[in-house]
Amino acid sequence: MRSALFFLFLILSMQIFAVTHIIEVRNFEYVPLSVSINLGDTVTFQWIEGNHPTVSDSGIFSDIPMDILNQQFDLVLTSAGTFSFHCLIHGSSGGSGMSGSITVSAEPFICEKTDASFVDLITSNSARVNWDIVDGATKYGVFYRSFGTSSWFKKPSVTNTKILTGLSASTLYQYKIKTICGTDQSNFTPVSTFTTASLKETSDTPIFNCCYSIEDDQSLTILIHGATPGNCITKLFDATGKVIVMNNTIINGKLHEESLILPPHSKGFYILAIENEENNLRRKILLF
Repeated sequence: MRSALFFLFLILSMQIFAVTHIIEVRNFEYVPLSVSINLGDTVTFQWIEGNHPTVSDSGIFSDIPMDILNQQFDLVLTSAGTFSFHCLIHGSSGGSGMSGSITVSAEPFICEKTDASFVDLITSNSARVNWDIVDGATKYGVFYRSFGTSSWFKKPSVTNTKILTGLSASTLYQYKIKTICGTDQSNFTPVSTFTTASLKETSDTPIFNCCYSIEDDQSLTILIHGATPGNCITKLFDATGKVIVMNNTIINGKLHEESLILPPHSKGFYILAIENEENNLRRKILLF
């Protein structure tokens, strides 16, 4: 879906910013004899005089009749490179006689930020950040800090996961991710949050934990791992203790994902509660 949307955006961008370049077809010469264009630009062959059927040296475009009955032809090239052409009567391949060339520049490479991320394997002093792979990325930078502080800590990663260690228990953390593509860098992802476990919940492998991400202004996606299969109730309390969202679901496996539909303007601190027959988990979260 991401690739399809990017391709659509590229097509729309080319249409919006496309430029038309005119090559006049005169007696025994093209004016100008060479042009440099960008992908999506149009080259217009404009007949002025004579009979000069124009052909591509490499065959990348069909033969173009240029005479009093065929006075204009619009050409759009869809690949980068230098493409030579000549008059079939007064020139030949390789730049001899009546000939010219079109140089097409590729769209500049854009180092993009990752589409989505989530945090799992949360303990009282560590957590693992996960994100989608970005084409062309050579490495990533994960920036994190405890909520309310100003300085960001940075951890590099050559894969699409990073375990953060040395964290404080029962603490709300913020994180953001930057993609690095050689010498280019993306913008940061939107800031997301997670809360570390309390000391009493600490173990080498979390038995029952969760993390969350805000997909948009209306939904909250929760990943629950380690819970006992069966009925589960998810609640979101506001600062007054009022339940603003409640959802009943059935957990079938060790990793479960569900989405909560939020009421409008749900910003601020909340308590997320996840309960089943054997477990009771509460997390302080920040929606912004």
